[in-house]
Amino acid sequence: MSMVNAAESMAQERNQVTVTLSEKAMEEYRLVAQWLNMPVATLMRQALEEHHQSPSFGALVRRAREGGEQS
Repeated sequence: MSMVNAAESMAQERNQVTVTLSEKAMEEYRLVAQWLNMPVATLMRQALEEHHQSPSFGALVRRAREGGEQS
């Protein structure tokens, strides 16, 4: 198994993804994380989890489960 495949396999098992952010977004996440005295990754995970629990995301999930078209 190649290193890339091993890393991808491990990431899937741990529900991890890699994302690329704009410079401005990363700068602002770092600023807020420093102000809150927490790691940047923790702040990002919390923001994603909050969005996941939002009514708007819930509506998207329902539409996807019902087979609605993406817009």
